[in-house]
Amino acid sequence: MKISNKIESLKKIKELKLNQLPEKFFDEFNAKIIIGFLENNKAEYYAVRDKSTAMSPKHKLAVKNADVLNYCKNNKLQSFTINVSSYNYRENQICAGEICIHSDFTIDYILTNNPSYSVRDCYKNPDFKGVTDIFDKKIKYIKGFDAIIDYVIKYNLFDVIVEFTVFNCPIGANKENIIIWELRTDY
Repeated sequence: MKISNKIESLKKIKELKLNQLPEKFFDEFNAKIIIGFLENNKAEYYAVRDKSTAMSPKHKLAVKNADVLNYCKNNKLQSFTINVSSYNYRENQICAGEICIHSDFTIDYILTNNPSYSVRDCYKNPDFKGVTDIFDKKIKYIKGFDAIIDYVIKYNLFDVIVEFTVFNCPIGANKENIIIWELRTDY
């Protein structure tokens, strides 16, 4: 599997039918289509992310429903996504971060058990970061770590960096406890 950019990541997540919160990609600002998405996916908060560049500063993970249109318009977003925000489920969040399980069963990981942290926050201030292997007994004590390991193995996501959040309740399109935000191999 090769994933070269954020657009390919979104396509691969959909192709593999991985769990995600309702999301729509926009290649231009269109108020009517945005309003339609918001009406069909009612929530208190949405995440809006610029997809034109990696790590774009034009992202906000908890935009109130009434403010989404103005946020997109004021930031002159082109090539962006809007999704139901995990902020709606913050009291249910167990673990967030990124993991890569390699074919030899070594694991690279950056994780947090802070329920108010997004994956981006985890990069700045992780609770756990390291390299180990799938047989390391210490990792079973990290809340949510076993769930994401099982998910990666179930979907055969070896040698892929997986950005995720683990919850204590089923949410998202597949009603699972894990949301997949991004897959990366070559960027």
